[in-house]
Amino acid sequence: MITLHAFGNIFPEGVGETKDLRAQWALEETGLPYRVHALDHSAGDLDVEAYSKISPFHQVPVIEDDGFAVAESAAVVLYVAEMAGKLIPHDFQGPMRVIQWCFAAFSSVEPTLVCLVMRHDDGTPRMVYLKTDAVVDGIPCLAASNNGLSFDEQGRLDSAAVSTRYELQGWTLEPGDEFSLRSDRSLSSIRLAQPREFGGHQNVESVSLDEGGRPSELEVGTATIDAEGRLLRRDLASPETLDGIPCVSFAMFHANGRLAASDLAAPLETSHGIVPAGSMVSFDADGRLSHAIVADTCVLGRWTFPAGNPVQFTEGEPVPGGAFCYTTPPGPPKPPFLT
Repeated sequence: MITLHAFGNIFPEGVGETKDLRAQWALEETGLPYRVHALDHSAGDLDVEAYSKISPFHQVPVIEDDGFAVAESAAVVLYVAEMAGKLIPHDFQGPMRVIQWCFAAFSSVEPTLVCLVMRHDDGTPRMVYLKTDAVVDGIPCLAASNNGLSFDEQGRLDSAAVSTRYELQGWTLEPGDEFSLRSDRSLSSIRLAQPREFGGHQNVESVSLDEGGRPSELEVGTATIDAEGRLLRRDLASPETLDGIPCVSFAMFHANGRLAASDLAAPLETSHGIVPAGSMVSFDADGRLSHAIVADTCVLGRWTFPAGNPVQFTEGEPVPGGAFCYTTPPGPPKPPFLT
């Protein structure tokens, strides 16, 4: 009896779309007796060594008939038809015509049916969601339910994930790595499918590249570094004091290692008043306070700054960075929107 290796469990987007249905349809049409060996896609049943012996590309469907295995859905359908003596003509030209259309189905027809397309206003593709891997603009692109291919207004591919190892502008991309291109077609960024060594740094998750194709920023865990390994940004799991500043949430750094920006974990006392906790503050490379966006209404120097307003410290003096500030001395009436 024929054994059909088919999906028993698969991700929701694949239900009703898998190629094992072709094999099962042919078996039902011909009336040949068969049994189904159900495979659990999410459990990795297609990746075990035993299955690779009958399906070199770890795909479905596969049929086994008295120890003889046939993979690839078109080949399976042809085998079933020949074995049953049904579905195809018996003269010389008839079977060739069937084989012709099997090739056409996979080479010409299917690629136009395997994707969902979102378009720009002029009708050119803007985002394409592949159902199967495909080569686009010469690049092997990965099909994934949460990963689309984007195109610029000229219809050129500008971001995708690769389906296999691929050399792109001097960098080796592994399966699942995502990339984006600039309008001049230079490589802009790479997001790695799994953290790994990249550009001489370990555990890299993503890379930004300059217009010359050189790494400019690399994400390593919760930190961002430059190509020389200097710390540019770090996420803070808990409050920390950096350069004497109570920081929370994140911290950015200048090339000399001094604190460049952060959110305040506690009020910051200055010679002109107190910057409230929760405010975002920035500093120059010498450690001087340069800007702030205040979290609560506060008085700094001769100005009162409502919550959410920017403050610029010019030569140390706080001055308004927005339209909703008013002077404190000698105490003019508040604007209508503050009464």
